[in-house]
Amino acid sequence: MKYLKQSILTVALISATSAQAAMQDFDFNTDMTLGGDAYISQSHVNNGVILTPNKKWQKGSAFTNMSFENVGSFSAEFDIKMGWGSEADGLTFAWVTDPNASTTGGGNLGFTGMTGYAVEFDTYRNSWDSGSSNHVAVIQNSASNALIQEDVDFNLSSNSYRHVHIDFDNGDISVNIDGETFIDDFTIENYQADDFYFGFTAATGGKTDWHKVRNFSLEVSPVPEPSTYALMLGGLGMVGFMAFRRRKQQVNA
Repeated sequence: MKYLKQSILTVALISATSAQAAMQDFDFNTDMTLGGDAYISQSHVNNGVILTPNKKWQKGSAFTNMSFENVGSFSAEFDIKMGWGSEADGLTFAWVTDPNASTTGGGNLGFTGMTGYAVEFDTYRNSWDSGSSNHVAVIQNSASNALIQEDVDFNLSSNSYRHVHIDFDNGDISVNIDGETFIDDFTIENYQADDFYFGFTAATGGKTDWHKVRNFSLEVSPVPEPSTYALMLGGLGMVGFMAFRRRKQQVNA
């Protein structure tokens, strides 16, 4: 009986989490689609992509070939490197419904025009920015629509690789750079799960920088269907019933 109970509980829990995926490493050559001025040069960036070269008025992107359904939660890790220019404009990590949408560059980071969300790593202070030129922000649909913005206490445009870790859980997001948390469990109000592509955008304007990304890993979990909750609760209910029945039999023995 003990093993039967454990089996039922295991089936219920596996069913509830069956949509969970392990952390997956993405190859920019085979798993990502590049757009605009983005290109791959293994001798320049190993296991990564150059979103923009150090030139004026560049705009580039790299997004997953496939979309992820009904995105509820995810974790992402990657390295970013910006610099060797005049500190403009920045890059984003984005999850959007259509990576092929027409976008604008410069301070809009090649993101404005897309439908979805992004974490921006910005090195130029535009008119809509509330803090310093050196900041991270969570934006929606446009670089000028910052839901939260936090200044960074080191130079993002230092031409050094920085390791980024992002955790997202049904609207709550945290952003960590090199072990330091700059956005801590911020809630995106009225977040709506949708089918999203994940990737990166970057742009330069009248000023320049290299914008590079490497070592991209991602784990995505969809919002569980109501039937999944029902199966899990049903399994737990069955375990409880069997435990009650066993106790009753012991009393009557």
